[in-house]
Amino acid sequence: MLAPRALHRKAIVRFSPNPADYLPAVLTKFEGTELYNYSPLLRAYMATNVAVTGEGIGSVLDGNGAEVFETWKDLQEGDQVKKNNQILPRHPTPLVRE
Repeated sequence: MLAPRALHRKAIVRFSPNPADYLPAVLTKFEGTELYNYSPLLRAYMATNVAVTGEGIGSVLDGNGAEVFETWKDLQEGDQVKKNNQILPRHPTPLVRE
């Protein structure tokens, strides 16, 4: 069992921007679908009564993902446009029949 953990006043927990640090892949959910993916930044497998607490304003959990996200953003935007063009009709369909 892990001992209780708390962030001290103005503490910063900065996570690694390196995707390899979140391997091996773990069973998780994404948008309701179970799949194997990178381990989350915080993971408490088979744990109960888990909390991350901190005192006062200024304690931060920093995912530190801006650097990595910028490299994915351009690719993601193109994929989202393709997906939306396939799913959304060219002319909006009313939700309620008149």
